[in-house]
Amino acid sequence: MKRYFILLLAVVFVLSMVFMSIGCKDGGEETDGVTTDADADVTEEKVEGDLIIYHWWTAGGEKEAIDALFDAFLDKYPDVNIVENPVAGGGGDVLRAQIKTMIIAGDPPDTFQITYGTGMIKSFVSVLQPINDILADFNVPQEVLDWGTVDGDMYGVPINVMQNNNLWYNISVVEDAGVQMPIESVDDLYAACEKIKDAGYTPIAVGSGSGQDFWLGTLFEAIVSGLPGGPDELVKLYNGEVKISESEVLKDGLEVMAKMVNDGYINSDYGALTWDQAGQLLSTGEAAFFVMGNWTKGLFDAAGIGANEDYGYQSFPGATAFVGHSDCFV
Repeated sequence: MKRYFILLLAVVFVLSMVFMSIGCKDGGEETDGVTTDADADVTEEKVEGDLIIYHWWTAGGEKEAIDALFDAFLDKYPDVNIVENPVAGGGGDVLRAQIKTMIIAGDPPDTFQITYGTGMIKSFVSVLQPINDILADFNVPQEVLDWGTVDGDMYGVPINVMQNNNLWYNISVVEDAGVQMPIESVDDLYAACEKIKDAGYTPIAVGSGSGQDFWLGTLFEAIVSGLPGGPDELVKLYNGEVKISESEVLKDGLEVMAKMVNDGYINSDYGALTWDQAGQLLSTGEAAFFVMGNWTKGLFDAAGIGANEDYGYQSFPGATAFVGHSDCFV
């Protein structure tokens, strides 16, 4: 059963590369989709029974995405009963703890969601089944496939590739505060935050509560991506070539975060909000900015606000590189 779901995930990922469009880009224009020559077939073998699946896509936009995936699967295999087990908590920390408990108890699900990458997959690889044969002709760049490969075996099917270092903004709020977009540098961001504070709004919405403190890491990555030499230093950090305490650029990134907190640029209750609750501060006009990945568009769509009308986005001020990640099912 898991095999057919994983195969369909491969097809969905290919189709997403054909049709994906975030709906807005720097400057507020519509983007064109990215096309590929992908040609994937799903075996028409009759499949029936229960498919037990765990995932963390429960927030606005996320639920619509997983429901669309299930609908596509059931179109091919209508005799399968999907036993869905959503575990709230963007990023999956809560879900991973639950999955590990199930594995120890000898009762793992058929498939579950984790962050795509060799580091995360290695923490589960001893209990995962390789899927090399399923992805033998999967038309995705080799570098992306490598993210899901451990010791020569492929274990995870990517379902997205996303940019994380986006600065989303509420158009009405920034206009009311007299802030011109796009913002070019971290210093310009400070100046914009002061104007926004003076206008009575929260400059930057952040949510790191309910076990989601990793979003502070996402904010840190975005900040460093906007500093001179930052992207290269992040690569060194994750490759184990440098420690934060040894890097002036990375320490500068922490100082930027400290200034944001100490100068009141971030909502004081950030430790009590989840990522999507923080995003709602922007969608309701309480905050001007929100640093988060491409999936935020789904959150805003679910909230009923429109791209290029109610909100826009740019890469984090000063950023010259894409900082991103992917999710997968194993």
